[in-house]
Amino acid sequence: MRLLRSILLTAMLLLAAGYAGARDTSAAPPHVAVASLDVSTRAGWPLPAAGAPVVVKVRVRNATTCTFLAQRRTFSSLYPVKTVGCASGRATWTVPPIANSHLSSVHVTYGVRVQGADGQTVRRTVTVTQRAAAAAAPNGAPRQSTNWSGYVVPSTTALGSVGGRWTVPTLDCSATPNGGVAIWVGIGGYPSPADGAFGSLLQTGITADCIDGAQQNRAWWEQYPSEPNRSADFAGFPISPGDRIEAAVFVGPTGAWQTRVADLTTGLEGLMTIGSGWGIRTDSNGAFTPQGDTSDLSFSGGYTAEWIVEDYAELGSPVPLAAYGTVDFSDLSTSLPSWSLTGAEGIEIVQGGVVRSAPSAPTPAGFSVSYAG
Repeated sequence: MRLLRSILLTAMLLLAAGYAGARDTSAAPPHVAVASLDVSTRAGWPLPAAGAPVVVKVRVRNATTCTFLAQRRTFSSLYPVKTVGCASGRATWTVPPIANSHLSSVHVTYGVRVQGADGQTVRRTVTVTQRAAAAAAPNGAPRQSTNWSGYVVPSTTALGSVGGRWTVPTLDCSATPNGGVAIWVGIGGYPSPADGAFGSLLQTGITADCIDGAQQNRAWWEQYPSEPNRSADFAGFPISPGDRIEAAVFVGPTGAWQTRVADLTTGLEGLMTIGSGWGIRTDSNGAFTPQGDTSDLSFSGGYTAEWIVEDYAELGSPVPLAAYGTVDFSDLSTSLPSWSLTGAEGIEIVQGGVVRSAPSAPTPAGFSVSYAG
């Protein structure tokens, strides 16, 4: 009996030791964490109009790699930009200056995604603001911007609509194999002339891109800035060079703000209603096909109407401006009871001291914007 007890006791001790060993070898991996994410410049925030390099610093715990994230476009989602090792517990990314001169503020989001040796991941983001005042136009000449060209009409009262038409340009993709240009109408791109208050810009239009020497086009709507920051391309909306486009931003019959971009050549329409959703229909009498929800958005209107050819931005800086030729804006409309374009309301793209895109003088029929190289 003693021998049996001894054998059982030994077995129990060995079994207990085995369990203890299993617990020791399967200890939970260290928790991956972002201790801090800081965005700064030597000039401090808010950024001056001239811009300054942005330094993104991250401190982490138990991470092996850090992937920095940023907005690919001013209104888009976060995209991975740079991956570095951060086993030391910290990493730094220096971003070129953000180009901006036409808006009173630009919001940019940076982030980091950290990963541990066991595959755990943690992400954190931070949004910062660049402020810059648009320069006054000297002697009635067009104002200058790093990325807008066209016309901006101010009003002392809030606008209820803006509209216009143009033809989709044929890009010279041999001259600019990889570049882009956005063409749109909008409300609220500049602060109120009365008190300088700046709300958000509601806009709709098209983008034409040269991608590896081939032209691609898309139609979209955007509210910028907004919370959440929102824009969307219309799916199932093919556009070809030479198509006639009509676009408008307006208060709809229900009192809700709407955008409409229509390809008059094909009959397709892209529609968005603030507080409801967006989608397409085949023509003004066709069935509406929803593509997304905007119930979490609101828009309070604006005090400027815009017709713009834009060198749109990725990663906070303009993309190479595509050689778009000339865009003629016609059938211009606003809700203002009496208005007309003046030369001082024009705006041209100037980059590195060189005019890249410029508007013509206004006429009763409208105006044109031309690529200047």
